[in-house]
Amino acid sequence: MKNAFVLMACSVAMMATSCNNLTGTGKGTDSTAYASSSENDANAIIGYTNSVVDLLNHDMDYLDQMSRYVTQVDKALHNPGDRFAFLSISTPFSMPRIKAFNDKNDPAHPSSALAKEDQAFFKAHMAAYTEASGKLETFRKEEADYLKAEDYKDDKSVKGLALLDSIRNYAGIMIDEKTAVMKRINTVADAAEAVALKDSPLRQPIHDMKADMAAVKAFVSGMGQHADDYKTFADSAQTGYSSLEQAQTAHAAANSDNVKKADKDSQYKNFYDKYHDFLLRAKKIMRDAGDAGKLTDSQLEDLDNDYESMITAYNSFTS
Repeated sequence: MKNAFVLMACSVAMMATSCNNLTGTGKGTDSTAYASSSENDANAIIGYTNSVVDLLNHDMDYLDQMSRYVTQVDKALHNPGDRFAFLSISTPFSMPRIKAFNDKNDPAHPSSALAKEDQAFFKAHMAAYTEASGKLETFRKEEADYLKAEDYKDDKSVKGLALLDSIRNYAGIMIDEKTAVMKRINTVADAAEAVALKDSPLRQPIHDMKADMAAVKAFVSGMGQHADDYKTFADSAQTGYSSLEQAQTAHAAANSDNVKKADKDSQYKNFYDKYHDFLLRAKKIMRDAGDAGKLTDSQLEDLDNDYESMITAYNSFTS
């Protein structure tokens, strides 16, 4: 269904929680790889991983714009006589990344609080990600010059299409590197977070919210995988939806004392309001898809967007 360039479900990533934002002074748990880390080291690890997540989140909107740009340019170059196709091309635009005022971390230089193996991993993969990002932009600018000069009239679009292949290639590398980095961050940040949250009143609420987001992500992924044959997935979708609905109802009403103690009750409510909005959207889409027998790209993007709103609300809760 969707262009492989486009990220499905989780183009926005979750940030971990530092105990600087909370109460409690845990020293770690035996179940994590960083169980013996000090609280300061745990906070340093979380600070670094959050900085990486912030960078990756910032770049995702640009990659989404780039996906649309590539599709539009590809269509125009295959139909060079259609002047309107060139006029309708939307040039990608990336807003400058504004770091939080207290973020002193550089994604290119991992925290020394990380294990040596993790330091080497993040250094190598963030370098590869940054290199791919730079090359993508180089080819994007070359493509823009090619279109502006209308060189496709001289070579029958050959170079322009080759440049698009290069853009796709480096966008794919960025997405692959992002996936690898986020997988490692999930492990490392969860371990550090266990230290930071050991005695925090927000430990259980955060556990519930993360479980809810994982369940929603799995639901959205399943919908995407069965977009073209939805009728074969409809019963499973309904079962999954019912489970999500039950969790939303239970968790929205739980943890009230703990979130009030940490002065996070309004952010907690906002998260579960976003979850409720997701369920309303999903219910409508499931009904429409049941009638049509398939899901559209627009419906999948709507589910993605509502899921991303949940993650944004979670990041606000943990900030």
